[in-house]
Amino acid sequence: LAQVVPLRYSVTASVDVSAVTVMGCLQSGLETSSDDTDSANKFKGETLIFLDIDGVLNVGIRDPGNSPFSFNETNISIAQKLVKDDTQSDIADMLIAVMRMHSCDGNSSTFGDFLSRNDLDVCDIFIHRFVKIIRAAGDKRRVICSSSWRRPKYADRVNHLQQIISAYMGEPFVFDDRTSLDNEQGGPDRLRLIGDYIADYCKTKTVESKVRVVVLDDFYYLPIQGWTCGGAVVDSLQAAQSYLEGRAQQTAHIRVQIVHTYKSVLLPSGVEVQVGTGLSLRHLLSSLQFLGAVEPIDDLMEPEKAVTISSSPGLIGDPQEGVTVNSVQHSEQVETLIFLDIDGVLNVGIRDPESTSVAFTEANISVARKLFTGDITSKAKGSEMLLGVMHMKSSDGSSSTYGDFLSRNDVDVCDVFVHRLVQIMRATGERCKVIVSSSWRRPKYALGLEKLQQIIGVYLGRKFQFDDRTALEDEVAGQDRLRIIGDYIAMHCRNNQDTTNFKVLVLDDFFYFPIHDWMCGSTKVASVLSAEQYLESCAPSATQVRARIIHTYESLTLPSGSNVHVGTGLGLQHFNRALEFISNDRLLAPSDAFAL
Repeated sequence: LAQVVPLRYSVTASVDVSAVTVMGCLQSGLETSSDDTDSANKFKGETLIFLDIDGVLNVGIRDPGNSPFSFNETNISIAQKLVKDDTQSDIADMLIAVMRMHSCDGNSSTFGDFLSRNDLDVCDIFIHRFVKIIRAAGDKRRVICSSSWRRPKYADRVNHLQQIISAYMGEPFVFDDRTSLDNEQGGPDRLRLIGDYIADYCKTKTVESKVRVVVLDDFYYLPIQGWTCGGAVVDSLQAAQSYLEGRAQQTAHIRVQIVHTYKSVLLPSGVEVQVGTGLSLRHLLSSLQFLGAVEPIDDLMEPEKAVTISSSPGLIGDPQEGVTVNSVQHSEQVETLIFLDIDGVLNVGIRDPESTSVAFTEANISVARKLFTGDITSKAKGSEMLLGVMHMKSSDGSSSTYGDFLSRNDVDVCDVFVHRLVQIMRATGERCKVIVSSSWRRPKYALGLEKLQQIIGVYLGRKFQFDDRTALEDEVAGQDRLRIIGDYIAMHCRNNQDTTNFKVLVLDDFFYFPIHDWMCGSTKVASVLSAEQYLESCAPSATQVRARIIHTYESLTLPSGSNVHVGTGLGLQHFNRALEFISNDRLLAPSDAFAL
């Protein structure tokens, strides 16, 4: 595939997962039993985190004898075009097949949900999860780059990655060290070099020293079996952990956990391929449990709502042995309308009382750090807003901050929120229409909207276009937005009299303001509940409409005392409320899994 091969990154890496059970409700974020930092502080020793990048912070497909295939929008788009044009290409067929397969997150999640950024071959969702692991490790930690990216020729990539991680953490981040630059021919060499680092590190430790080691690696996209490391036979994950523990000085107490991000999958053609799965939800939970940030995973499982993933999943929609999903039953008579605002729903938006809005992007955060010195001047006020909100806890709860949800560089949306939107869309079934009610529906935002449709299409694994938009009337406040949505519902019900049962899901921040003392026509709207009742009353009397408004809004007070209005983005609790409404059943709320 001449057009795709040049787009592959020339970095070798790797990832082993057999059948596992994961939470029934997929979440890009995570709630923990207590603050990550508090739990980390209970451990009095030191923590080493060894990070591979390819196959851990991205999804990779092994191509024996060549560099792994990069799983990004460009490669997927080229592959989709070739398949559509009936151009024979084994590589294109492989990319599309893997994209449509169930990921290690379970449920309806596919590997296509985890494409890399355009500016660097890493996935924001996996970085988001990696940052949670770093925080859970506490202050006495060392993050060591054990990836092929540690080599000098990849220095620019590593610097860019460090900047991205810094933006998510809200503080400067650099790798503390790297493993030796000795040649590596495969997984056994990678394991041996990590062992060498542990041996050297523990030589300086006393008899009372305690060390925890977390290894995040796909080990060159291969299973751990039949390895020999310096005379030691390593033929399983447990044996690899024992090998690393044995490399430490006897004076040090050491515990090791290897998170092996690898899966072997069988394509419809019968070809077996090795996949670096990226840092899945199960991997994240396992790491946080090891670090003491969550309770034992088995105690948190809800068997009736669990998903079992086989080691060789098929395409979406194919019956699979070993896969059980808490499916959502959709009545043929019910149609779902999803009204989507974008700013404040698919990104984090900030507005102060003077109506100065600020985009939550890496570039703006970087500029804000340079401008803001603590003196609140008109020039620095936007910087204070950005930095103040960035460090505040987000609506995901626990130790998650708004800094975890920065927008993409190419369009002002956050991949984590887009991922959640796609999960909601999948849960609604086929009788669903997605209507743009955002300011982005206006012609001047056509390019941004087109780019967003492409991003959603890549996540879905098919072409996506919004079904419609609300009227282009002037809007000056949230009550205008609500009225225009109500007008659309009334018109749509009149034009579709064969359908008498509708669900309406509104995802909106309503111009960064609370729903309070609004007037929509002659109707007073004073709360989210009364706003839902207003929308239901817009339908003809012969039509039954159930409405749910997910109001992605929060009012915050900055350290300076200034008040700001925040469009929070599609938080974890918003996501679960939407799924609950769509499915008529609570799948898994944050409090069901982890105590806040």
